[in-house]
Amino acid sequence: MGIHHSDVGGYLSLLCMVRTEELVLRWGEMNIFTPVLRTHEGNRPDRNWQVDACAYVRLTHHEIICVLTQNLFQTFFDNANFMNVSHISFVCLFVLSHKVNR
Repeated sequence: MGIHHSDVGGYLSLLCMVRTEELVLRWGEMNIFTPVLRTHEGNRPDRNWQVDACAYVRLTHHEIICVLTQNLFQTFFDNANFMNVSHISFVCLFVLSHKVNR
């Protein structure tokens, strides 16, 4: 699997599927544990909630997510180097690092 990420809030919206504020905030929290934190307006920006259109409190929430992701950079970098040498998936390294799973 290697290194992966997902777009915060997703990209595609068809028919009745829309990106809500709650979806974007929770998706951002989930992506703290991926090496890439990326948002964009999606394929129908006028129908979906956008990060840059949020209230101050929500923007603060997103800023916290960005800071946490930045603080994990060294861990991601070290794991990516280890992945290249050991050929173990990036995601598995987080699972294998906990003593409970050994």
